[in-house]
Amino acid sequence: MRTMLAKLQGLRFEEVKAWGMSFIVHVGLLLAFASITHVTIEQTQKLLVKSDIEKQSEEPEFDFQEFKFSSEASDQIGGGGANSLGSGSGALAATMHAGDALPGNVVEREIRNDYFKVDMPTSIPIFQPSNAELTEKVAVAGQTERVSGVKGAMDRLAFEIAGMVKDKPTLVIWAFDASGSLIKQRADISQRMKKVYDQLGLMKVGSEGALKTAAVTFQHQVNVLTPDPIDTDKIDGLLEAINKIPIDLDHTEEMVFTACEQAINKWMAYKTKQRRNIAIIIVTDERGDDMNKLEPLIDITRRFGIKVYCVGHASMFGKQKGVVDWTYPDGYVGPVDVDQGPESFYQELLDLPFWGSQNLALERLSAAQGPYALARLCNESGGIYMITDDSKAEYNFDPAVMRSYQPDYRPVEVIRAEVEKNPAKMALIAAINASSVERIEAPAVAFRADRDEILRTELTEAQKPLAVLDYRLTQMLTALEQGVKYRDAIKEPRWQASYDLALGRALAIRARAFGYNVMLAEMKSSPKTFSDPKKFNQWRLIPSDKVESGPQVKKQVDLSRQYLQRVIDDHPGTPWALIAKHELSQPLGWEWREGTMVIPNQQAMDPNRPMLLLEEEMRMNNMNRPPERVKPKL
Repeated sequence: MRTMLAKLQGLRFEEVKAWGMSFIVHVGLLLAFASITHVTIEQTQKLLVKSDIEKQSEEPEFDFQEFKFSSEASDQIGGGGANSLGSGSGALAATMHAGDALPGNVVEREIRNDYFKVDMPTSIPIFQPSNAELTEKVAVAGQTERVSGVKGAMDRLAFEIAGMVKDKPTLVIWAFDASGSLIKQRADISQRMKKVYDQLGLMKVGSEGALKTAAVTFQHQVNVLTPDPIDTDKIDGLLEAINKIPIDLDHTEEMVFTACEQAINKWMAYKTKQRRNIAIIIVTDERGDDMNKLEPLIDITRRFGIKVYCVGHASMFGKQKGVVDWTYPDGYVGPVDVDQGPESFYQELLDLPFWGSQNLALERLSAAQGPYALARLCNESGGIYMITDDSKAEYNFDPAVMRSYQPDYRPVEVIRAEVEKNPAKMALIAAINASSVERIEAPAVAFRADRDEILRTELTEAQKPLAVLDYRLTQMLTALEQGVKYRDAIKEPRWQASYDLALGRALAIRARAFGYNVMLAEMKSSPKTFSDPKKFNQWRLIPSDKVESGPQVKKQVDLSRQYLQRVIDDHPGTPWALIAKHELSQPLGWEWREGTMVIPNQQAMDPNRPMLLLEEEMRMNNMNRPPERVKPKL
């Protein structure tokens, strides 16, 4: 300091004056530039906030003349103290507003540059996804699993429940299908439930009320088995109630999604107030009849993180109707139809029998998937659809091949909108609806012929359904043919295979039906004679490669073979190709073959035996037929 003072004393007055002025000017410029930089930062921040709030499509043109700095914005950026960035900008803002030309021009230029830099494209372009990409099929959180019967399903559920309880206290809601077709499975599950809860107890899962259980049943209405959720140590009372679920054979409705919705509404407080996990476990063998509740239910489960599991059966491949074995009061066990499918939103296969050579394994082919609505609910909520009964799975298909043929699990509205865009898909749905009005049964192919009168009577009875059959086949083909020119616009392999298989099978069955009717008419007008009347008493129609039904039918036969072969060539290793191969392996014509049948209450074929009246003999035969049983509503 002394040295500096000595130097200053040696300077002349003019030198001191110049040095001081230079110092003041440089300090002033530094302060000015610092303030300008801050104003630019603050102004850019204000612009960024504005662009975040307003829609880009309606972004107003920026007016620099009306632009004003706000002390509120300064408070957001700085702390408001003497050392904050906001303290200097407020003073400069006042100067600008007063019309200070030099700072105003500098700031305006900086603001213009920064403003337009905000919307400049980056070096890597970001593309907006198309509508197709937004609605394409994607993997969802849940899954479908084949498990080893009820035991496998319950063991899997025990694992899932234990994981949820370890995370936080949990409420498990069981929803039981009360229909008669599920009697055995409900009993098996109730027995296994006891072991599952005992196992959870040994794992110290659910102690001190961490695991609570509730239950409802559903059919045409919903019933609550547990007015309030129970603790694990009271599970015996619930199991007893499950075993006493009343059976209602008068109603066929399955209100499964309504049951889930009501259960969530009843016990939602356990999620919102107690902050528990909630899981719903559905036990059913059908698809549900209240699918209008599906989308709202998916929304609720996803919003509140409620997982849905289902213990069910595999869906019928491409069909709505499945089959379960029902034991009648007299001990007879027979098949009864239930709604088990399809695995996709739309039924995608014609409901037609195999003529000439029935194949129950193909008619009851498993989809190895749950029905669309239940599988989608489990998938969307992050749960699991567990297939406990897949007795129809006589054929296995490579998962790598079937990956391209998976059901579409997108929302119903999206699926409908896509189908309506393609006339070929609409034609297929119309044809399938025509085939599903009433099941088309395979025709009679064996006719008693020990007397001409009996033969003519049986032939006449066999011809009666053909008029209705021909009408329905005409409906199907008329619909399918309207979509032929739009067939190539179908891009999904699943829809391609379904359309080609439907047209090929409808043409094949109509050709067989026409030839079948011709053969019956000819036999009725001119009955054939047996080569040995003592040995044979029956005429049988068997498939034949001889198609003698005119050029129009032969044209249908050729076209049918083309479509069926196309399915085999384009979709190898799939259920569609398997069905097409079987259909194509069966001849499309018919021929008569002699046969022998046992006729009840008929004496040995002796020309000297006393002749009973025809009406009396047929009455006696009818008396020995098994009684007609009324199929239950399942």
